[in-house]
Amino acid sequence: RGLTVHGYSLHDENVRVPLIMLHASLPATRIAQQVRTIDLAPTIVELLGVEAPERWIGESLLPLLRGESSADRIAFSEHNLGKRRYSLRSSDEKLVSNPYTGAERYFDMRLDPGEMWNLVGDTESSERVTRASAELESWRRATRARAAVRKKVSTLAPALARQLELLGYAEGAEEQAVEPESGDGH
Repeated sequence: RGLTVHGYSLHDENVRVPLIMLHASLPATRIAQQVRTIDLAPTIVELLGVEAPERWIGESLLPLLRGESSADRIAFSEHNLGKRRYSLRSSDEKLVSNPYTGAERYFDMRLDPGEMWNLVGDTESSERVTRASAELESWRRATRARAAVRKKVSTLAPALARQLELLGYAEGAEEQAVEPESGDGH
């Protein structure tokens, strides 16, 4: 695509990077499946023998690394350089969306790993594009909802934030709460 900088695209040459993990309990292996950065924390805490909080969205990679699973993991990406853009990526497909213009680009990753042929508008792909677009929009809505809760909770006094967290209304509220301003104008 001729880009010489990082961060202006959600194409694989910008967002797909190798992951190398080393741990005494892991066999030396190479896996071809896509994994997600959101899965790193659950993997690390499982390696440490610690239970991951239920609110975490990611899944441990250990079953995959041990050959016990080959499940495809759908990865979502976004960037906000200029206008925010989003993508959904599985082993078979990729959808890149610009919600400001409504433009979408859809690629069949099995036939076009270089993401050169946009299949939006292709009659044979229309059902897949519609499904991927709906899934991406669902992820965007859920992400915005979590961010809105975090933003609102972060303005609360720590004691109130903790009460909301204990009631199940705000995950991680206590660490995000801020002390009330002193009122001295600073």
